[in-house]
Amino acid sequence: MSWTSWVYIMLGIYIVYCFYWGLKGYFTEKTTAGYAIAGRSIPFFAFLLAATAASFSGWTFIGLPGLIWRDGLAYAFASFYVLTIPITGTFFSKRTWFMGKRYGFITPGDMYAYYYNNEAIRFLVVITAVLYAVFYSAVQLMAAGALFHVITGVPFTFGAIFLAFIVWFYVVTGGLKASTWVGVIQFVLLVGGIIILGSFVLGNFGGWSNFAAQVATLEDRYLEVPKIINFGLGGGWTSVMILTFMFAFMGIHCSPAFTMWTFGLKSPKPLAWQQAFMSTFVVGFALFFFTAFQGFGARILQVTGVAAFADLTDKAVVPLLMQNFLPPFMLGLVFVGAIAAIHSTAAPYIGTGGSILLRDVYWRYIKKQNATHAEQIWVNRLMATLLTAVALIVGPGTVPLKVQTL
Repeated sequence: MSWTSWVYIMLGIYIVYCFYWGLKGYFTEKTTAGYAIAGRSIPFFAFLLAATAASFSGWTFIGLPGLIWRDGLAYAFASFYVLTIPITGTFFSKRTWFMGKRYGFITPGDMYAYYYNNEAIRFLVVITAVLYAVFYSAVQLMAAGALFHVITGVPFTFGAIFLAFIVWFYVVTGGLKASTWVGVIQFVLLVGGIIILGSFVLGNFGGWSNFAAQVATLEDRYLEVPKIINFGLGGGWTSVMILTFMFAFMGIHCSPAFTMWTFGLKSPKPLAWQQAFMSTFVVGFALFFFTAFQGFGARILQVTGVAAFADLTDKAVVPLLMQNFLPPFMLGLVFVGAIAAIHSTAAPYIGTGGSILLRDVYWRYIKKQNATHAEQIWVNRLMATLLTAVALIVGPGTVPLKVQTL
């Protein structure tokens, strides 16, 4: 069976799983809180996996190895964001959960407006949520379309719309609970895909010893930390830049989507496990080793004159490694892992963005807090649909054209 056949088979299985949870949520979630924050019933295990998957998007799966190929060991140190991403959650998530439980908050706008006794801050939250949902999701959906095009030959635009439709369907039908349970399998596919691809690359070089010996032969500029890289703007990977770059990722757990996920938890017990074990240890294990295998492996292949890697770009590293080193079944599995990584981030931002527009704008100011649960859920779905459409419209402008035509 060809590798394209396995790609479609694996994608089909993944779609069935996503649609199952979307439809299940459609028929069971009948209240605003049930749809928007899963009725505060998200269990321990589901949150551990889904929140971790959402913390590490398709950029981790596709972009990180490519930039390690481009910049070498200096950029490999970015993998330490497995430590910095959950830091803000460590400080604030448990308090957020207690406040949501005590006062019945559904959106972060509810919490901040109440805490600071200022409605203006509610609209700052709305703006932040919309920007996250549109631009962050746009980048993810465009990456999905580009990867689909490279692996299967499907036109970029069609691939982006089709893969966005999958996210849209289970988000608007099932709400946050559907996003969470789909996130469980997305975590497995994300981490598993990184490890599988890295393992095959390492195996191509005959194991760790041979691989390390060939890495040692690379130019010093790929092995120095810190170092200066000419970006055309005078920037460089100094020690301070590496540190502050990783600190920038701390904003992920401060985003409106993660606040609503925290509100949806049945108890605060999984917060510490997600922050200290799942993010730092499990994802860290995959990134510190297997993304480095991919990035440095691609650099070695280019330096040694392998034809397929002659005109390599950072956007093409992972797709080319998949095509050249994975057998058909594994290629299908890793491809779905990359799509799952992309969806794991887009889904919660689109879903919670719709919930915030519904709760903080439509319900509070347009309907004056007088709307049935059914009406709120359908408006919520409409808002999520609008955000998805806008993300697809602005998406082509968020990535270089060469991503679309790898």
